[in-house]
Parts: sequence; structure tokens; C-alpha cells
Amino acid sequence: MKVSKNIRQRGPNTFQVRFYLGKGIDGKGRSLCKTIHCTKREAEKFARELAYKLEKGELLPEFEIKPSFAEFWRTQQKGAAKRLSLTTMERRAKLFRLYIGPVFGAMAINKIRPIDISNALMLWSDKFSPYTVRTVFSSVRAIFNKAVRLKLIAENPCQGCELPKKERRFPVRILSAEEQAAFLKKCDETGALVLRFALLTGLRPSEYLGLTWQDFDLQRGLVRVQRSLKKTTERGFFFGDLKTKSSNRVLFLDVETLEALRKAYSLRRSSTDLVFHNKKGLPISNSTLFCKLARVLKKAGLPHCRIYDLRHSHASILLEKGIPVQAVAARLGHSSPNTTMQNYIHARPEQGAQIAGVLSDLFSGAERRPAPAKNALLPFPSAFAPALIDFGRPAEGVGTFSQGSAFLPNLPPKNAAKAEACPLKTPILTAI
Repeated sequence: MKVSKNIRQRGPNTFQVRFYLGKGIDGKGRSLCKTIHCTKREAEKFARELAYKLEKGELLPEFEIKPSFAEFWRTQQKGAAKRLSLTTMERRAKLFRLYIGPVFGAMAINKIRPIDISNALMLWSDKFSPYTVRTVFSSVRAIFNKAVRLKLIAENPCQGCELPKKERRFPVRILSAEEQAAFLKKCDETGALVLRFALLTGLRPSEYLGLTWQDFDLQRGLVRVQRSLKKTTERGFFFGDLKTKSSNRVLFLDVETLEALRKAYSLRRSSTDLVFHNKKGLPISNSTLFCKLARVLKKAGLPHCRIYDLRHSHASILLEKGIPVQAVAARLGHSSPNTTMQNYIHARPEQGAQIAGVLSDLFSGAERRPAPAKNALLPFPSAFAPALIDFGRPAEGVGTFSQGSAFLPNLPPKNAAKAEACPLKTPILTAI
């Protein structure tokens, strides 16, 4: 670091030595001023020695003007805006506005101690859920790690702090095969094609809500997932990239869903290319999707579950029916089968009866074997039939994949996941 110095005489044998240290992380100028009582020659010697130490960084931690936590956080967000999505930036801004800023915003980043972090954790734990506390703490810890790498602080004050026990924000509810069959029946009766599609494909909500008719080959029964539908407060709905590179994939469709899609394509009246939209031809919002789910569950006589539980139910029943975990991971768009194993394998109550029966057979003898539990082994729904079917004639005007090879369609290039590849016709949507 280059240091400039200025020596001024302030009185008899009194000199002021001022060092300009450049701009800090907050963009403000930094300076160091020393007043000494000596001769001019001694003042010049002192200035040379101190300037040399400052340039080497020996005294810089002592004299550097540290930014506040809020100033440092804003600086880091400006740099991250180039590589992070708008939704992520909005989520970070919300965390700072609601949780972090009121506690640490005005404090100098080098003045925050471990005791301050512990007090903040107790404050947050009294007001918010363990999930929220852990999320906020993770953001705070990341900021301090950045400050350590930039040598603004010597160590992270978050080290050693105890967090509340990790717990799932919402318990996952897996629909059994029988429940899925009842759910699909009510989807057909109410015209909730989007929920049928969600359950029988296992796609993420942002993935199937962003599908257009150009993504389907209704002749072969294929769908290409290559973008997601996102929404921010400032921009509204827009097309964005998928969650991971592995999320760009091709899926086979079951017979019933394929026929429903063909019918929907033949009856389409909206000017938008979106497959799933509201009555005005606009993208389906989360609230609308939740209302559709609640209505179908009520008609089917099923307990409440979340939208994402449909994805978990899809994965669980495929694994239960012996589909290899690698194939299920590829269908879900996971980068590793470990993700599928850790998050999408769930035990159901009736499986406990099956385990008890197996143990009875092994150690108690066949003559003492208990009767099998009701619905312990449920039939596989017809909707999950193998993909080796005759798709029949395609719907007119659809079949963007039809010119491909004998096995897989002629897929778009690797960069087709970018939003520019498929702009929407509705004016409220913009591509990124």
C-alpha cells in the first residue's frame, strides 16, 4: 500500500505528521495524524520510519478505520450481485433488513465480540423458529469469514457459538400409493392438470410452471426441462436458469398424463405458450397453486400436505418399487444420488408392519406368523406404467423433438437453459 505523508509545523518544536492511507472498504478516505514535539529533522525521520511500517502493513491494523457491519455488508452485496440471481439478492436483503441490521448494522465490524453473537442468538431464538435462526446465523458467519479473508478482523466471532437444534421447518408427508391414486382421480375431475403433472413427474414447482408447449414432444411422450419460472418484487415473473446443471434433463411421461396434455393442447385458447397458466393466461402464482392443492386434497378426503410433498411422494414410491436410486436422482435433477438418499427416502407406518412380519418369519416360525397388515403391500397405480408405450399420433403443431435420433430427441444445445432461448409472448414476462 502506498502511503503519502505531510509534515506541518504547529508551534515551536511542535510538528504534525499526517499520513493518507487511501480509501477503505467503505469507499471513504482514511488518514492518520500524529503530533510530536521535536526538531524538524527528528519529525522527518519519524515520518519516514512510520510511513515505511504503514506500507509494510505492520501498524495498519492498529490505525485502520474499520467500516460498520452494515457498510461492509452493502459492499459485499454489490460484488455478489454480478454472480447471484435476483431472487437470492432479494432474500439476502430481507434477512439483513429484518434480522441482522437491527442488531449489528451500526456496530464497527471489528468491535463485535463472541458475546454479542451469543446475545443475538438468544434474542432471535426467543422470537423466531430454529430454522430462521440458523439461516440468519449462516449469513452473519459468512460475512465475518469474508472480513477475516480481507484481514479486517483477526478471527470470526461466530466460532464456538451454540445454535438451536436443527429441525425440519415443515414435516414431510408422503402420500401412499393408494392416496396418490385417489389424489390423481380428483385431479382429473377438477381439471387440476398441473397437480397431476407435479405428482407424476416429480419436477420442482419452478420447473413445471415454466414449461412451454415447445418443451414437449407429444408424439414420443417426452418433456425437456431447460428453464425455471421465477418471480421478484421488482421484476415480477421472468424466466431464469435451473437450480443445477443436472436439472437440465428429459423425462418420459405416463399414458394418462400424456393424453391429458394432448387434450389441453387441442383446447388451448390463451395467447401465451405457457402450459400451466391461470384464466387470464398469466403464470400461476404460489397462492393459486396452494389453493388448487387444498381443494383437491379436500375432495379426495386426504390430510393436508405441501406442494413439495408431491415431489417427495413421487421419489419415494419410485424407490419403493425398486427403481435404482441413480435413475430416480436423474429424474429429480439431482447432481448426486446421495442427495436423493438423504432427503427423499422416507419410511411410512405400514412399512413397520412389513418389518415385523419379516422378523417373525425369520425367528418365530411360519406357524406363528401374524396376519399381514391391511394395505401393507399396496398395488402400484396404473398411472406409473412403464414408458414403453405407443404414444399414438402427436397433437398437431407439437413435436419439437420429433426430428431426433431413434432413442432421444434432437435436444437443444447445452446453453439452451438460458432464458433467451424461449421468451414468453405475454408482456409481463421478461427474459434474463
